[in-house]
Amino acid sequence: MTGAIDDQGKAVGPSHTLGGIRGYLGLIWKITPFVLPYWDKLLLRVVITQANAFISVFGVIAIQRAIDDGLRLGNARAFFLWASTSAALGLLGLVHMWIYGTMVMYVAMRVELDLKQAVFGRLMQMAMEFHQSRRIGENLFRVNRDTLLSSDLVGNSLPEIAERFFAIATTVALVLALRPFILLLILVFVLAYLTFSVVVVTIMYRYQHAFLRRVQQVTGILQEILSIFPISKVFSRERYDIRRYYTALADQARAAISLWVSDMFWQQGGLLISSIWFVISYNCICGYLTIQGVLTIGEWISTSALIVAINLPLYQLIWSIQRLRVSAAPVQRVFETLDLVPEIRRSADAHHLGRPRGEI
Repeated sequence: MTGAIDDQGKAVGPSHTLGGIRGYLGLIWKITPFVLPYWDKLLLRVVITQANAFISVFGVIAIQRAIDDGLRLGNARAFFLWASTSAALGLLGLVHMWIYGTMVMYVAMRVELDLKQAVFGRLMQMAMEFHQSRRIGENLFRVNRDTLLSSDLVGNSLPEIAERFFAIATTVALVLALRPFILLLILVFVLAYLTFSVVVVTIMYRYQHAFLRRVQQVTGILQEILSIFPISKVFSRERYDIRRYYTALADQARAAISLWVSDMFWQQGGLLISSIWFVISYNCICGYLTIQGVLTIGEWISTSALIVAINLPLYQLIWSIQRLRVSAAPVQRVFETLDLVPEIRRSADAHHLGRPRGEI
């Protein structure tokens, strides 16, 4: 994997470079069996993404024709024809996205249930000594919270990356046939945003581990305090328990703030890079080409949509890959349990006791 985590939530062991890449690939290989049962839904997701890639590009062409053949020439029939075509394609895209969103939620829900059953089943195969070696509330947190956070990566992030690759390939082919120079502008953005994301998300990965450990600690302390509440009342431990719980909450809040600040810096920084790049590439470069007569007014306006059509899946692909690194923290914790060797096994020749009746 990517290394162990100490009590402060810091990664130790293999680095986040080559060792980290091997760890992520190994993690993806392990979670594949949880995704394969829903291959038909995932295949339909890829088909819908491909269809939307075609819709976005052809919608841009329809807008360009509505401007050049309709508005510029004063042809109302051509304008309404191409404008209606663009609107119909947009409506079809909305229907596709509704189906897409329904499948995403369904697969995530099923994967979460599968992970919960797998982790709980493995815990039931461990001896009492193992359960006593873990902190109070840790197994509860791993079964409930870690599996919930992992369902997004297992059920959504991995299929999403495959979809983006196919969508980018389709969009690049179409854009290359229409505006070849756009690809050079896109390449500059990809290099800048990818470098920025790798650096920031490496920090977020550490913060994510630290945050999960703090939340787990708060859950364990709360469960311990409530389970021995009568004893605490007898020995007047209320102030101690309150101070202990509030201290854990403060640690969790500090870890959450660190994670939130890094996440916001990543998101807002990516939007800033994207905005600056769009202004330079579209307003400056494409505007200059339009003034020189290389592009028509309709082509200049449609170029904006083409840039978005190819830039959006690239942006989402890089974002999904980096989100995969952040989401690897709870998945890694799930497999820390699933990779345990069962200590309690069912014997192959075990005698079935039948239905118990409560008799001695």
